Amino acid sequence: EGGISRLMAVYSDIASVGQIGTIRSLRYSYIDLAATFDAIPVHCGADNDYATPHLKSLKLSSFDLGAKDSSVQFREKNGKATEHTLYTKGSMLSEGLAKSKLRQKLNSDQSDTAFRFGQPGASVPAGETSCVKAHVSMSSSYTTDFIYNETEKTYTRCPNGKTLTDYKTGKPVSVKNVFFLYTNVTLFDDNYHTKTSLSGGEGVYISDGASKPIRWKKGNASSPLVFTDEEGSELTVNAGSS
Repeated sequence: EGGISRLMAVYSDIASVGQIGTIRSLRYSYIDLAATFDAIPVHCGADNDYATPHLKSLKLSSFDLGAKDSSVQFREKNGKATEHTLYTKGSMLSEGLAKSKLRQKLNSDQSDTAFRFGQPGASVPAGETSCVKAHVSMSSSYTTDFIYNETEKTYTRCPNGKTLTDYKTGKPVSVKNVFFLYTNVTLFDDNYHTKTSLSGGEGVYISDGASKPIRWKKGNASSPLVFTDEEGSELTVNAGSS
């Protein structure tokens, strides 16, 4: 929002995750994305004009770290403004969620993942078109390149032309698969907060040095994400982070 891209991480087993951050406020589109996975959104505060009413209208629960004690969150000096200093840990969240009254088991009709993974350890080029660099522009100020590492068979994220590294470990931030999902992004009446259409459309799947045109669809908040090739056959993707 405001031309700045945001990230939402999705975890299947929060207890196994280390430090996570920084944690920011909840925004409208992430509520529908969390509902896709029947997941609990973890955040600090929210956009009260659009996100909070949307959460209530869908009767969904969230875990607001800004309203919790220090047992589930902490501040860490990192040279940035205060709003960029809130962190949590998987162990903290696991214990905090266990003490909460929030539902911990997946709905039976949402137990599937959005992705149909191939065999672990197998790596298959996404398609027939070579792709060693992929570029996406969220705004004139925020662009990202994904650069292919042939040795690791992963794509390194490079915002504004610079390699993104984890400031704790110094390691480049890399993923196995990259998806570009094309859709309409509009502004709410305040002319600032954004609403992203999640009904479906065209896209690109990128993995193992190659790319492939795809189609995707979702629908309402609780509908799953479905990925297919251009002919409508279910898409199988390489096992790993996306």
